[in-house]
Amino acid sequence: MIKVENAVAVASAVVGKEEWAGIELLDCIYPYDLNAKYAVTKYPGILLLYSALKPLDVIMLLKRCYFSLIFKVVPIEKWVKSVLNEIIEACVNLGKGRLEGNVTFKVECSKRGTAFKSKSKVEREVAKQIVRNFNCEPSIKNPDYIVVVEIIDEYAGISIVHKSMIWRRKDYFHLPLH
Repeated sequence: MIKVENAVAVASAVVGKEEWAGIELLDCIYPYDLNAKYAVTKYPGILLLYSALKPLDVIMLLKRCYFSLIFKVVPIEKWVKSVLNEIIEACVNLGKGRLEGNVTFKVECSKRGTAFKSKSKVEREVAKQIVRNFNCEPSIKNPDYIVVVEIIDEYAGISIVHKSMIWRRKDYFHLPLH
């Protein structure tokens, strides 16, 4: 049984190449944490990364590395049960000091499992509470912060990060091939 709630990041990778993708992640992390591990979930292409390093430090390290099999790595600052009220409470608590003032945000939810019928309901409800608690503006196109909700079965990983703190392959391979 995988302990989802101890992971510092969720990665998406090429389906069928998850083990190799996990090795790519560890190649980057091992010089800084010899006890780092990964786990392949029951969901195709989804891995969990475990490290003693802080989630945002892991992302900073990953930004220095090349990956051929990883599409996206999202840091996870807090794990809660996949219950809407707990997700909202975690988002509001993490938002203190970040979402206050004249900032914009968007909520990105990825749903794996049957905890919720719709990821858009989670996104709407979290956004509504963030606006209510912090009086900041949602911005889908160019937010200052991204409120990440990664639902994997009975757990939800939460982060509130600047968009640069999500490792996306497309950010590194956007140049034309000619």
